[in-house]
Order: sequence, then C-alpha cells, then structure tokens
Amino acid sequence: MPQRKCTKSKVNVSKPCKRITLPIEWELYEQLIQDSQLIRAHLDQMIDQSPELFPTQIAQGYCWHDKRTSKKLPRVSLRRIKLNALDEQGRVIVVTIAPRSVLHAFLKIRDRCQHKFQTVYPEIKQQVWDIYAASDPDQFKQRLIAFKRWSQAKVTGAALEAITKLCVKADSFLVGWSKILTTKSIRTRIF
Repeated sequence: MPQRKCTKSKVNVSKPCKRITLPIEWELYEQLIQDSQLIRAHLDQMIDQSPELFPTQIAQGYCWHDKRTSKKLPRVSLRRIKLNALDEQGRVIVVTIAPRSVLHAFLKIRDRCQHKFQTVYPEIKQQVWDIYAASDPDQFKQRLIAFKRWSQAKVTGAALEAITKLCVKADSFLVGWSKILTTKSIRTRIF
C-alpha cells in the first residue's frame, strides 16, 4: 500500500466566492442591468462607498463580461464582470453581480426542506419571508435569531445546515441596511 503524503501546512480548500452581493433591492437591480452605463455608474459608486464588498483586484478595473439567466431563478438576469487583474494562478477573474437577497439564500433551504420536512416547510417559508420583509436592521436580526432557534428544534441534517448558513450570512445582508437610504436616494436621482 502506498504511503500517504501528509502535510501540516494549512490549505484553503474552499473556492473563493465568485458572487458580489450588492446592497440593492431586486427591483432596482433589474432596472439597472438593462442599461450598462447606469449599472456601471452605480457599481463605481458602490466600489467607492463599500470597497469591502468587492475583491481587492477590482481596484485595477473591470469590464462587462456577459449577462446570464439564473439557473435557479429563470426569470432573473445576472450581469458578470471580468476584472482586469488576474488571480494568483494567472487566470481571468469573472464575478457575478447580484442584489442583496435573503430570498436567494432561501433556495438552498427550500431544496433541503421541501420533501423531508413537509410538515414544517410552510412555517420555514413564512419565517424566511418575514425575515426578508423586516422593516429595519434590528427587526431583521431579531427575526433571524428567532428563526435559528426555532429551526434548531424542528429540523436536522442538511436542512439545518442550510438554515445555519443563512444565519451566518446575516452580517453581509445587514451591510445592505446601512446602504438602503443611499440606494433609495440613488434610485430617485437615476429614475
């Protein structure tokens, strides 16, 4: 039997995220992606205001790559950008631009809960919708915490893992709340 080659050095096995989630609502996003100049102006402003949302290589510039239809949400169009910088292996970096949405995170929960947890699935749907419809960051956090506690008592396995991932991403969703007023004022100026 061949000897295993083990190392004590830490290796990052997860792929870097190829999605940039912007703190804008679906409705504004859908309007913006129809006009390359409008979305570029909006994206440039977001890069200036919230550089933490973007890969560091974006400082070297970007160009439009393509426009795709979401595989999971066929009526949703997604824009992708190609960064001018290359990654560490010299490969082109292409990133999807998407709007902030708890609903998108819900798709994984739906896939894992719909059949195995049929009895509680309607409640899961309602709670995720209530989280998404929160009127302010505090209400969002409260509803998310309550949902996490409830789900720990009601679901297990992959379903609980998907719900936990949604809860872990709370901070990235909350970035949107801090930008909501800015986004609404941008929408008023653009349209």
